[in-house]
Amino acid sequence: MRLAKTSRLTKPKKPKIMLISLFWLGLFVGLIFMVRYTNEHNQEVVVAEVGDPWDPKLIECNKVEDATPSDALSACIEVAQNGWYNAMYRLVWAYNQPGEFFDWRASYYWAMALSEVDDYAEVFAQLLLFKNGESDTDKLKGEKRIRQLASNNHHIASAYLASLYYLELNTLPKTERISWLLERSYNENKHWVLPTDIATIYAEGYLGKKQPAKAKKVLLAAAELDFPHHANNIAWLMATTPIKELADYSTALNIALKVTEVEEYSIDYVYVDTLAAAYAASGDYENAVETQKNAVELLKIEYENGGEGHPKISSFESRLSLFKQQKRFVDDLPANDGKAFFTNFKDMIEADLGQSFFFEIEAPENPMVIEDEPTVEVDSNNTQM
Repeated sequence: MRLAKTSRLTKPKKPKIMLISLFWLGLFVGLIFMVRYTNEHNQEVVVAEVGDPWDPKLIECNKVEDATPSDALSACIEVAQNGWYNAMYRLVWAYNQPGEFFDWRASYYWAMALSEVDDYAEVFAQLLLFKNGESDTDKLKGEKRIRQLASNNHHIASAYLASLYYLELNTLPKTERISWLLERSYNENKHWVLPTDIATIYAEGYLGKKQPAKAKKVLLAAAELDFPHHANNIAWLMATTPIKELADYSTALNIALKVTEVEEYSIDYVYVDTLAAAYAASGDYENAVETQKNAVELLKIEYENGGEGHPKISSFESRLSLFKQQKRFVDDLPANDGKAFFTNFKDMIEADLGQSFFFEIEAPENPMVIEDEPTVEVDSNNTQM
């Protein structure tokens, strides 16, 4: 555009001169590109040679099983004070463990420190404040922030707020319908409000009239969207549920067969166990027995001690005994009424979210050791919210 405009403001140039001008312009641009590429390439090489930032004391955090005073805990606090997020995650989890050294305030503190980079951490901090706050002011502050996060469409906050509304634990008046909060959370992320949760609520009519057709529709759609995790859970529910509106034995068998057609899932005791239950529910006890035997063996192989003492082995063998008697397995109801359901639902959110901060810290392959002075001033006894 600039050349064309210039050509109209000056005398027309001969084509040869124009070609020469374009040549020099192209050469100039090419040189700039080469210089920029070389600089960027050199920067990448330098980063690769230097390695990933690392403090060896981070490994000490893996030894922290709770907030019992120890050298490992002190080392983990030190690196957390230096700004290492992995250490902060372990401290959020450790201080929230039940026992003599449970300290929700310290867990809250580190969760808030992490909230700058992890929105789950802020939700957890506000749950801690609402649940454990020792004053009405603390609890109100926690509830207000949970409501704000829910209004911003945070799926965990929406699900948790729905449980508070149902159980009438809220202090502030309700501003959204429970069903709307749950459905919005479910549509955003199907981990915190599971398809089986939504289906149970619809089928049992916890929020109004029973809607079995809607419940079944949710389950079938979810089985297609999340394979194999939700698909397996849905097959299990349809095969073993005592809620007649959710039972669908042929669909359960079809889904379980589809899951175990995949080689890696065909040797997973969880999926094989579901297939056996689906066979039994469909009346095919011969295949149910053989499949459950396989599930038991796969479970034993999974554990070096042969499965002995593992909490699942007794339930697996109990189902095998039922199938040999030509009886289907019927699972227990997770709750007998809406209050029990939502109490369990709320507790599961708190437990799962708290557990999400636990993971093993691994050293990078190419570590660059950094020794920083503390950048986060921390008092584990800090009581300010």
